[in-house]
This record gives sequence, C-alpha cells and structure tokens, in this order.
Amino acid sequence: MVDGDILLHLTEKELERDIGMSSGLHRKRFIRELESLKIAADYSAVDESNLDQLLMSLSPELSVYTYKVSLYLDL
Repeated sequence: MVDGDILLHLTEKELERDIGMSSGLHRKRFIRELESLKIAADYSAVDESNLDQLLMSLSPELSVYTYKVSLYLDL
C-alpha cells in the first residue's frame, strides 16, 4: 500500500519495478503530476518552522524541499 509519505518519495524506477507501471510515458506523466502535487501540498502539519512559506516566497518550485528538510529538523 502506498501512503502519502511513500508517494512523496517515489522514483521513476520504483514506479516501474515495484508498482508495475511499464509505460515510460505514463511514468513521466505521473512524476510530472507528482511534482505539481508536491508544490501544491499543504505542509503545515510537518512544517512548524514555516519553511514552506519562505521557500514559496523565493520560488514555488522550491516548496518540494519542505517535506525532506522537515524530516531532518525533527531528528
């Protein structure tokens, strides 16, 4: 089963090998949509430092790094 955390970290290779998405075109489209989802995601539940707001003010594309950085801040 793929939960939200796993979904945010899926790679094209994992889509092919583990999920069975054999079409390269479908994998590329899925990854593109996943990147859009990462940008649009609400990270407030894991982002007590408001890092996402800072990254969004610099460039919306940087928002995708909020989740990964937040994981390391909790260590």
